[in-house]
Amino acid sequence: MFNGLAINPAYAGTNDVLTLNAIARKQWIGVPGSPLTFLASGHSPIANKNFAVGAIFTNDQAGFITQNGLSVMGAYKIRFPNATLSFGLQFGLTNYLVQYSKITTQSANDPNFRQTDYNAFIPNFGTGVFYLRKNLSAGLSVPYLMDQLLNNSTTSQAAVQRRYYLLFAAYLINLSPYVKLKPSILLKEAIGVPTQLDINANIIINKVLWFGASYRSFSSINLTTQFDLSEQFTFGYAFDISTIGLNGNTTSHEIMLQYRFNFFKTNTVSPRYF
Repeated sequence: MFNGLAINPAYAGTNDVLTLNAIARKQWIGVPGSPLTFLASGHSPIANKNFAVGAIFTNDQAGFITQNGLSVMGAYKIRFPNATLSFGLQFGLTNYLVQYSKITTQSANDPNFRQTDYNAFIPNFGTGVFYLRKNLSAGLSVPYLMDQLLNNSTTSQAAVQRRYYLLFAAYLINLSPYVKLKPSILLKEAIGVPTQLDINANIIINKVLWFGASYRSFSSINLTTQFDLSEQFTFGYAFDISTIGLNGNTTSHEIMLQYRFNFFKTNTVSPRYF
């Protein structure tokens, strides 16, 4: 909800200034080997704001699997009197490391874990479109266009990076001069897995303090907050309660820091709601 570049390359340059973002997430507290994710991103308009560039670095650890990815992206904007339509492309390279040597099994001859460590670099391409006007934003993206084999297995144990589709929409409702409501949805569709839907709602108080809640189908109930410490600096936090029954109701925690270099611009819209 607070870093559109992470799901759509066409979002690049939306803030009209250089924007840096960092997110750290620890999932399923108390579950051994549970995922730990770090994401750092930056994007900025160039060439009279009609073009924009961006980049994302991700580090994801889950048990004995580690992924490091770097994606670069570009976006082109078509500006209308009251709206902007953006088209984006991205290229990414992921280092996928599976360390079977770190696993201790009950049976030394377990055929599923007798493989040697696997280390590969996997390229991929993505695209997206993003529409923005004063009180509305919507986007459709395909972060990975190609299905890519992630390990050297040719059996049912093979791991594949699948093409998936993301549809996002949000709307801003003015409840009073000091209170706004921002509902949004995120629909995720991929071959071979159930459709996942996020339903979100945020209350914005005095333009600087956000409180929100969301429901993610087949996954979790989430509480979020965001606070604009200044026109440049924003802090965010999310607390998730899992609904899939891992060691009871496990929780996840996520923090976000964002900095916008808008002191270089005198005509930058502030605050930003999308």
